[in-house]
Amino acid sequence: MAFKEKVRAAYQALKDASGPLPGESDTPTCPVPRISLYELDPPGVFYQDRDRPAEDDETPDKVLDYYRMIYGPRVPLAAARQLDELLVHSDLAVQLDIGKGRVPAVARETLHSLHAHGMLLIAADGSLWSTEPPAFPGGQWTFEEKKAEPQRDR
Repeated sequence: MAFKEKVRAAYQALKDASGPLPGESDTPTCPVPRISLYELDPPGVFYQDRDRPAEDDETPDKVLDYYRMIYGPRVPLAAARQLDELLVHSDLAVQLDIGKGRVPAVARETLHSLHAHGMLLIAADGSLWSTEPPAFPGGQWTFEEKKAEPQRDR
């Protein structure tokens, strides 16, 4: 399946989920993956803080709770933050056709859902790539196509 089709399918799944659409509620509606991103062990520095935030981490509890609803109990905080930065400071949502005329929360939740399912990863340089996750924990990741450059000098 082409990446844009994956994005559209994820967006449609969010629309079809029971309960309010994202943006109408603070509770994400996307399902937590059966095999978590943590278990798939993605490569790179953005995935080294997957257990708990550092004690000096200033991430608000509400944000952590949001992330945990999408990723499960072990959130890759650095990667999730980088994904949010890319979404805010680039045309990523428009480029992937999930940002035109839609509630910003829908684009954010769709991208985080794709990330939680391993279809997007943040590379060591901070760029975003579409990926094919391994079929089982410990398997090989396939980086398919760069979707966004790292954001520098904002």
